[in-house]
Amino acid sequence: VGRFDLHPYAALPLVWRGWGLRPEIALRNTFYTERLLPSAPGTVGRPVADPVNRRALEAAFELRPPALSRVFDRTLLGRQVKHAFEPRLVYRYVQGVDSFPNIIRFDARDILSDTNEVEYGVINRLYARRATSGCPPNRAQEQETGSSKLETSNCPAAREILSWEIAQKYFLDPDFGGAVVNGRRNVFTTTAEFTGIAFLTEPRRFSPIISRLRAQSAGAADIEWHLDYDTRKGRVSSSIALVNFALGHFAMGGGHTFLHAPGETIVSQPIPSPERFNQFRTLVRWGHPNKRGWNAGATV
Repeated sequence: VGRFDLHPYAALPLVWRGWGLRPEIALRNTFYTERLLPSAPGTVGRPVADPVNRRALEAAFELRPPALSRVFDRTLLGRQVKHAFEPRLVYRYVQGVDSFPNIIRFDARDILSDTNEVEYGVINRLYARRATSGCPPNRAQEQETGSSKLETSNCPAAREILSWEIAQKYFLDPDFGGAVVNGRRNVFTTTAEFTGIAFLTEPRRFSPIISRLRAQSAGAADIEWHLDYDTRKGRVSSSIALVNFALGHFAMGGGHTFLHAPGETIVSQPIPSPERFNQFRTLVRWGHPNKRGWNAGATV
């Protein structure tokens, strides 16, 4: 199968008094030398030597209001703490993909579909730096006290220790231009880029709410927790927790992955596919892949 993909785009980032605007427009033309003929439900279909020329117009508009931040007067474990609140709003529009069932899918280029959607979310960030005498807690106080760059050059830099992102999408076109197949697990560009967990088995307005929590210490430990909650079905779609700890050449970690797969109707499979997955993993390592000499590791 031959595939030729042309995707020119233009974007114009604008900043005005803390507000961030980024309009973007793109044209996409993808030519396939063969097309897919859908057959019975639950089957892949069969390719035929009939070209498909997919044309699409893409537009997006991203709005980022000024971030709200606060530097706390009290220290925590000898460190100054700063909290930042960063909201965002993104509108996306894709039109022209009227041959989605006939596209032979190899990779992410082939799951482009029509969409008319709004994505909204917020990111909370915590920064910390070691409290040092003579170092103002923020830039405003530095200007008020008249501290010079020479006096503050030895002050420790702030480091992000925690970030928590919450986001959701609202689909103004719930069937994505007719690309959604009822009773089947549908994966499109807009859903795969938002969360790696499939959730479309029928037309819908709201995506699951995603939560992405990351915490990192001075370098010894880091924690990640990814959670998807489906408000339509009232359940947790997925939960992925990872914990890693390193001390010198010794490192250990663990993880837990829970997945509640969407119910899919498969005609050709007499045995129903599993819906829930629970996986645990542990890892112990001595050394590092880039360290010369002996290195060892084990995972279960």
